[in-house]
Amino acid sequence: MSNKITYNIKTDIRYSPMVKFDIQDVVDANTDKWFNQTLVRINDSVLRLGVLEAEFHFHKHDDAMNFSTC
Repeated sequence: MSNKITYNIKTDIRYSPMVKFDIQDVVDANTDKWFNQTLVRINDSVLRLGVLEAEFHFHKHDDAMNFSTC
């Protein structure tokens, strides 16, 4: 039996600009332990919602440049 968690990451934009929606309805409809959804585009940015019920295993790139020392 595996303890692997499935991460449900949705990058599609769920709502059009100027459409009224209730974030709590999105949260309540979620059935995943880890859920991330793009809700709407705002100018050059997006508003995303993350619902966490378990640890998320972040990844990193060891060979990536460290810009904090520049």
